[in-house]
Parts: sequence; structure tokens; C-alpha cells
Amino acid sequence: MGGWLATRDRARREPDGTYRHLGRVDDMEMVGGITVSPLEVEAVLRGHPAVREVAVAAVPDGRGASRLRAFVVPAAPVRDGLADELTGLARESLAAFKVPRSVSFVTSLPRTPTGKLRRHLVRKGAW
Repeated sequence: MGGWLATRDRARREPDGTYRHLGRVDDMEMVGGITVSPLEVEAVLRGHPAVREVAVAAVPDGRGASRLRAFVVPAAPVRDGLADELTGLARESLAAFKVPRSVSFVTSLPRTPTGKLRRHLVRKGAW
């Protein structure tokens, strides 16, 4: 490819000249015709002290439309209202179309033996 390696990574050049990694093209989620980077949403939710790990994916709702869902491994036992706190945190920091419509609490996230998140399994909503 003319000396270039197509990694399919997305990046943005910041005003100070540094680059910010935005994820891989095949990790992007399509929600309502808009492409969303799950990394951005995950970074916001990971900032909550009750979250140990999180993965965000577009999963079909009951009508077949894709909606963002956050799969959260809690840092402590889940308490009432935590899901609402997490969506509220996302609502404060992100555009409305990036806010997860639901939160599922899970015991672990699907990972490869090297620790990479298996997003294709997260999109299925079950592992």
C-alpha cells in the first residue's frame, strides 16, 4: 500500500500536535445512523468509583433498533440506583446519542487470553 500500513485505527490530532487514539474502525458502533466510539463512553463510565470494568456496545432492542448498552463489572455489590447514576454521569458528559440506554451488571467481560476485549461477544449481550 505505498509504504503505509492500514491498521484500521482511528486517531485525532490534538491542537498541541499529539495524537489521541479513538479505537479501531471495526470497534465503532452504529446507533440511529450515527457512528459512536465505545471508548469515549467507557472512559466516562470508568470514572465512577463503583465501576471496576466496563464495555459499551450497540445491542438490538425489542423492536430491532440498535441501542447502546453498558456492561459493567462493579467494584462492590450493586446498590439500588447505580444504573441511574451511571446513565446520569454519561448524560452530563456526553452528547445524548452517546448515552447508554441501559446498564447490565456482569461478573466479568469476555476477554482473549491476552486480555483484549472480545467486542463481538459484547455486541451479542451474552457470553
